[in-house]
Amino acid sequence: MTVPPPNVDDIDVTDEDVDPRPHADLVAATMEVRSCSRPDAADWVERVGPEYAERVVRARWL
Repeated sequence: MTVPPPNVDDIDVTDEDVDPRPHADLVAATMEVRSCSRPDAADWVERVGPEYAERVVRARWL
């Protein structure tokens, strides 16, 4: 299954230092941001890294 890109513009994703939330919470947040399944969200978090994934989640919700 092709996972849609995050619903945020890359320009909104900052380079600031972040303290990523626990992995399970980050995967759950990613599922909402990307509108995808848990396995797809977990794969994406592993692929991009927890810090970038946290920045994407924050750009979407904050």
